Amino acid sequence: MSVTLDIRSKLVDGLLSFVVMFLLMGMLIVLMKPFEAIGGWGMWSYLVLMFALGIGTLWLSIQERFSEVGNAWLGILGGMCAWSVTEMAGELGFVAVEDWDGIVLLLLTVATTAVLWRFFPVGPKFWFVLLFLNWGGHVFIKLQRYIFAGQSLLETTYLLTVISLLLVIVAMLYWIFVRATTRIQRLWSAVYIWSAVSIIFFILR
Repeated sequence: MSVTLDIRSKLVDGLLSFVVMFLLMGMLIVLMKPFEAIGGWGMWSYLVLMFALGIGTLWLSIQERFSEVGNAWLGILGGMCAWSVTEMAGELGFVAVEDWDGIVLLLLTVATTAVLWRFFPVGPKFWFVLLFLNWGGHVFIKLQRYIFAGQSLLETTYLLTVISLLLVIVAMLYWIFVRATTRIQRLWSAVYIWSAVSIIFFILR
């Protein structure tokens, strides 16, 4: 890879990808609001729409018609849609994604995915990781609030969490600009940066 293309990849596949992910998730959240305002059938409509998009992009991500990076982006979009389905299912009362039954379901899904991981192409890998990062981040914050509810330690744990996530962001930036040698490696780093920033935002909002 030439020096120019390498610099371009660091900026596009690393930093710009993080921004695009943030905008994509923001778009899905904004899209959810009018459906929620309608009520029951509106929330059902949103769930069906996100389900179709999530599974559709997962299917497309295993096709050979796209590049590896293209399949990765399909996986990223699909994973965000899959989380939107999970979140809406929780609001409709199907599964409490942040409670113990949801945690057990998450652990079972993560364990199953880990066993099958080496058989997955790149698209499904991004799909599942995006879903798990969203779900796991919400569970992590909920557990902190549950364990330290009403205690001064809660603010301390939030502070330590934010500091730890900032260190993750710095480490991922170092990886993007110094260590990573492929576009996919930089895209993975952008995913982790996006997840860390999302959790920080969720804590501080």
